[in-house]
Amino acid sequence: KRRADEDNMDSSAMELTRRQEQQFELSLLQVASRVADVHNNMGVVHEMNRQYEKARSSYVDALEVYHNTCKRFEEKGDPDVDRTKKNVERMALACSSEKQRKALHEKATRIATRVGHEKHFAKRRSLLDEAISTLKNALELEGETIGPTHPVAASTLVQIGKYHYEMREYDSAVLEIRRAIEILRNALGGNHPHVGKNTLLLASIYERHGLDISPRGTNKEDSELELYVDALEPLKATLGEVHPEVGYLYTAIGYLYGKKGDLNLALLAYKASLKAYGEPSSTAVTGGVHPEVVSLWVRITEHLAEVKSWDEVVVAGRRALFLLRRSKNNLFQGVHLSTNSKASTPVSSGASVTSQLPMPAAKSSKKSHIRISSETYH
Repeated sequence: KRRADEDNMDSSAMELTRRQEQQFELSLLQVASRVADVHNNMGVVHEMNRQYEKARSSYVDALEVYHNTCKRFEEKGDPDVDRTKKNVERMALACSSEKQRKALHEKATRIATRVGHEKHFAKRRSLLDEAISTLKNALELEGETIGPTHPVAASTLVQIGKYHYEMREYDSAVLEIRRAIEILRNALGGNHPHVGKNTLLLASIYERHGLDISPRGTNKEDSELELYVDALEPLKATLGEVHPEVGYLYTAIGYLYGKKGDLNLALLAYKASLKAYGEPSSTAVTGGVHPEVVSLWVRITEHLAEVKSWDEVVVAGRRALFLLRRSKNNLFQGVHLSTNSKASTPVSSGASVTSQLPMPAAKSSKKSHIRISSETYH
């Protein structure tokens, strides 16, 4: 009986040990899978920063963990391993083609620089055609190596769109930039700053040349308003709720709603703009509020009068008058201080009177709405 009890105890202990080993192995596999995920995520970060060699190294580390620890292999129906293997191959191609892609982008940039010095539109158009052709070669190479849905390809599409804009081919410009925004939204998420930045770029094209963009029957204000609203969340996620750029965007939305006759939505947008500018606690550099805030209160007063909200009209009107008076006082105070400082400055005996006069302001040169010599991604 004692021997039977000892045998039962031994078998129970062996069963417990076996169960513990299985739990340990399961925990080890889970930890190893998390380690592989970390390596993969690091590879994605390096890839987005265009550090393709570091990205390839991270993907290789993830693949080794899958093989050696997790015993998971490609072409076995495991999507994580298959995707990591493809990423390793993709980054190897990206590394080998980086010099060629960079050379194509630099060539397009040099051509664009020549465009800025050309006076004749026909010659400018010929150079821009050459720049677009060069970038399309780069885009084809990026599609074969990095992938056609990579943010790098989106950056190239945006640059092509800018060149089309300079050629006054607005339909083509809009088409390329829309393709780029779609790629960026799928790759980086809807709230990424690159999505908001390029959506604003598209809105600026509609603002200036909406009537020249197909379909011709579409109201340009509707397209412009839709794009500004789409850019709002990415901009807020990047800059925060209180920022002048967010305030400007709300102001543009309010203005477009006002043109459509929807005064209630216009008022909501203007009030959100005030909040974004930090009103009523905001202060400008000269001690007053942001210059746009005064204009906003005036517009709000006008819209409230149109909807006959008289109590709010009184409040908004008083605030507008207060800010206008304070802005006027600050202006005259600044002029007074400037006059006193000039009067108290002695003229040296050896200096001429003209040397004491302020220099005339430099004449600002007219710039293109969209700079064709902006930074090129490669």
